[in-house]
Amino acid sequence: MSNMEGAYIYGIVEKGNGKFNPPGEKLYTIDHLDLAALVKDGSIRTFDRFNKDLLMEELKEHQLIVEKIMTNYDILPMSFGIIAKDERTVKNMLKKGYGTFKKTFVEIKGKNEINIKAFWDEKEILKEIGGKIHPHIPPGGSLPLRGRNEEGELEEKIALGKQIASLLEKEKKTYQREIHNSLKEVSLDFSSGKITNTGMILNESFLVEKREEFDERVERLNEKYGGKINFKYIGPMFPYSFFNLKVTIINPEKLRKAREILNFKEEVPFSEIKERYRQLALQTHPDRGDSLKDEKFKNFTSAYKLLSDYYKSYPSGNEEGEVIIVKENERFIKEV
Repeated sequence: MSNMEGAYIYGIVEKGNGKFNPPGEKLYTIDHLDLAALVKDGSIRTFDRFNKDLLMEELKEHQLIVEKIMTNYDILPMSFGIIAKDERTVKNMLKKGYGTFKKTFVEIKGKNEINIKAFWDEKEILKEIGGKIHPHIPPGGSLPLRGRNEEGELEEKIALGKQIASLLEKEKKTYQREIHNSLKEVSLDFSSGKITNTGMILNESFLVEKREEFDERVERLNEKYGGKINFKYIGPMFPYSFFNLKVTIINPEKLRKAREILNFKEEVPFSEIKERYRQLALQTHPDRGDSLKDEKFKNFTSAYKLLSDYYKSYPSGNEEGEVIIVKENERFIKEV
């Protein structure tokens, strides 16, 4: 962990004609036209080697401040850890990204993200499945085995286990499809997340404009499935899953070091950087099984990515001072 003086940026808000009051004594705004960057200054902690406790403390503060602002304003939150050198750099960011920021505010206006996780009660589902295999068996009763000896019973248990597993998977897909299709009808878009445990059958985020309609649909699904399916509702929150505005602030020293890693002593056309990276990557690719080369490959790739972002934003490669790169949203699916 290292310290630096600078301006930590939480996000960007539209001031309109009114006055924006930042939450918290240490927070203030840096303005450009009708946009304002919400920042704090002083000793800013950056994490070169992650200290988990400190990192979580900083991340929690970042999220709480963004959530407070969201209650009254639309905000374009910055990724955690965006630090500008000074006020001039922040103003430069607002100026260079002004068109992109304004366009994005139009796209997200009135839209929120809601995450829905669905968990099933496997015991209840297994009772239903048992009834489908042997309709005459009462709920919770034992399934009969017809094997005449231990070997026959074992084979029957294995076959029965496969049948139950197949029916469980079929039931899971049915529930997933029904819940997904129902919520999709009352949302603008969706993004699927990872299923993290055996009891979870659905983890999806929905882009929602008419929240009351969406909430009613969730309640209807909850009533429909009774105690078999339990829902976890998270939100509303900023539509992170549907919107990814990337702002990168690059110190010229980092660009110089990136060139040096790729064995360039001065600024060169991007075509030369691309060719040099291709050569070095082939020589040090992890598939070669050399741990030392693997580390070099990571360094070469990191340097190339930084220079690639830089040249995409500034093809001439001659930007002076601290470099601001603002990338257009790469995923947002709704045209305004």
